[in-house]
Amino acid sequence: MTGWRPVWPGLLVALLLLAGCELLEDGPAAPRAGAQLPTAARTAAPPAPRATQARELFTPTAPATPGRDSPTPGTPTPGTPTATPTLTATPTRPPAALTPRPAASGYRRYTSTLYPYAIDYLESWRAVGAGAQFDGGQADLFAGERRGAIVNTVTVLSQPIVAGTSLQLFLETSMADLGEAGIQAGNEIERTIDGHDAYVFSYTLTRDDRTYAITQAIFVRQNHAWVLTLTAAPEDNDRLVPVFTHMLDSFQAL
Repeated sequence: MTGWRPVWPGLLVALLLLAGCELLEDGPAAPRAGAQLPTAARTAAPPAPRATQARELFTPTAPATPGRDSPTPGTPTPGTPTATPTLTATPTRPPAALTPRPAASGYRRYTSTLYPYAIDYLESWRAVGAGAQFDGGQADLFAGERRGAIVNTVTVLSQPIVAGTSLQLFLETSMADLGEAGIQAGNEIERTIDGHDAYVFSYTLTRDDRTYAITQAIFVRQNHAWVLTLTAAPEDNDRLVPVFTHMLDSFQAL
């Protein structure tokens, strides 16, 4: 598989910002899951993806040949009748499903119906669920307070990638796309999310005379890239970064 390129993070953030603002227009009592962006708010799609060749690290397992793995009956001794062994199917117990952990104090636990994960979110926020739709994808959205024209949000997106694509390649491609958009990401931090290596970085984004503080975390798990994004009003950023950090700590793949 060639031609893979991650969702452009700058475009993703801009669209999710618009979706979050629209979802809160009707007030907290009437969230609309799956709300579409107004036509005037849509952003043009990014240029056609450039070819990105990822080295295959996993070799598909060949299908089993009938009879190859079956027990071979013993060779009967001449003159001695030997009963043909009966193959009895051994029931295979499916792996136990992971149970979402309880939420920390001051948070609620959210189990996604869009992606296989659970996460904590602030009790004072709303879990809109798969409420952010945009050209090319859908994401879970957690909506917080409004600061003027800006709604503080956290979004969670998962995207299939080529088998064997490394976190480093995903990071480099994402940074290149941000650079092409004139965005310089900084404060890069290495950490783990649910036991997987991850990177967290931040930058500011200005759209329609509004400046947003963006913090993003990315990691790769089972041929999927995950992008978790905090979008905040600059004056709320210092207060919300620890909240976002707790959400990353609480992330649990199911």
